[in-house]
Amino acid sequence: MRKTDLKRKLEQYAYDSVWTPVALGAGSCAAWWLTRPLLGDDLLFVCDYEARGGTPCGLPGQMAAVFTGCNARTGDLLNTVWLAMLPRWLTAMIAGVLVVLTAWSMFRLAGLQRRDILPRAVMTACIAWMLPWYDMTHFVCFYNYAWGWALSTAMLVPLLCTRMRSRLWMLLLPAVFCAAATHEALGVPLACGLGVWLATTGSWHKMHTAERWWTTAIIAGGIFTLCSPAPYSRLGSGNEPDAPLWMLLFYTVPAVVILCIAVIFTPARRILRLRRSPWVIYLTAAVVSSLFVAVGGIEGRAGWFAQGFALLAIFLMRRRHICRHSAWSYIAAITINTAVCGWTAVQTDECLITNQKLAHAVEIYSEDPVQAASILESMHADPWDIESLPALKTGRRP
Repeated sequence: MRKTDLKRKLEQYAYDSVWTPVALGAGSCAAWWLTRPLLGDDLLFVCDYEARGGTPCGLPGQMAAVFTGCNARTGDLLNTVWLAMLPRWLTAMIAGVLVVLTAWSMFRLAGLQRRDILPRAVMTACIAWMLPWYDMTHFVCFYNYAWGWALSTAMLVPLLCTRMRSRLWMLLLPAVFCAAATHEALGVPLACGLGVWLATTGSWHKMHTAERWWTTAIIAGGIFTLCSPAPYSRLGSGNEPDAPLWMLLFYTVPAVVILCIAVIFTPARRILRLRRSPWVIYLTAAVVSSLFVAVGGIEGRAGWFAQGFALLAIFLMRRRHICRHSAWSYIAAITINTAVCGWTAVQTDECLITNQKLAHAVEIYSEDPVQAASILESMHADPWDIESLPALKTGRRP
């Protein structure tokens, strides 16, 4: 076999392997949904819905209660649809699809082409290892973070990677608004990023009607997340941060730290060229989202959006430095994808075992509440999960 034929086959195998860890991650996410019992806020949201009649007619009242008493995130306002109104298997399928959508959207937004096999593999590894999947311990976390990120990046692809000449795009404006309004640490930074991008490029005057409405819906979604009175009443609660600020940033948003270092050491002429591209959106959004982390003082999932935007900015800056169409780059890509697959398989196994134990505790609670609580304590479960156990019998908040 000639070297060119071997290289071609190696290239094709490396390209095919890019989607293997993504598919495995989608299957893992779907399996998590199918086996995870309702505890904590997941259980209490369902109880609230059932207390309002358990029909769609009770949803507006519950959404109003969430808006006035908790936050203005569409991730929380609408999570009962996925928790209680749709069958679990359908929600699991949607969750798996959104994992694939996350990878596809980030590839597109980072400017990665089909032949950029090594950068795609590196991006897949970053999605698996740098986004805080480990902190997605409840369904409500998925709605607010993983789902919001998947839908928002997908909504950015038409705006930044295509020309939206047809007004049919405007039919999706409610979905665009809801995606941007999923979480304040997503919508507000994204609105700021788009504002800076429009100001520095003058793109607004070049946009078609659908593109202008699409942009307006994203910005409006970000503003909406700030409209609930509840978060402002909690600002003075005096809660201690999870860690000192420097540790919080290094552990929760390390990609943002790397991005800032990369910007400092990048020649000014290169930055001037980048500032007229979507890179300025990602940079601004990453920094602003990091401010939410600093103010909130919460580790883990709080950095999801800052990490995601930072990864997009880094890849858009450095893609040309890791695009190597050689046999060694294909081997490196295959190695990375294999490592991600192995890591995902191990995590899936641990997750399913954990879910099995939690499901056993839920099953025996009515007969032996002490033993059920003991099982959760031995697993170092969230204290709120343990406190929510009585709702399994009463159907209401403890």
